Amino acid sequence: MKNLDSLDIFLKVLNEAYQADPAAIHSLICNRVPCNLLLASHPTVQVETNEVAIGEGWTVGLLGIINGICEEVTGEKVAVMFSEPDIYGRKKVLGFTQYRKTIS
Repeated sequence: MKNLDSLDIFLKVLNEAYQADPAAIHSLICNRVPCNLLLASHPTVQVETNEVAIGEGWTVGLLGIINGICEEVTGEKVAVMFSEPDIYGRKKVLGFTQYRKTIS
């Protein structure tokens, strides 16, 4: 087995989990739960403003927690790869890759 660095291990396990059960991983990645200010203030865990109750807090998903750990361990983050939207605007999780900041 090749010598993997920590980020490669994160990506390997995430992609193996996706290959084993794409529907479950898609659901976990797309699910958000309300979270409090203490979690929203964490230096590496990623949260979003609550889109359902705007101005009333934040939400966190599995990827936000994973990236909180990944950034602490590797200094980097992972990203989800999504398909193009279908005719209903839905996107499908395709797998995981290293996060690269893009400038738009």
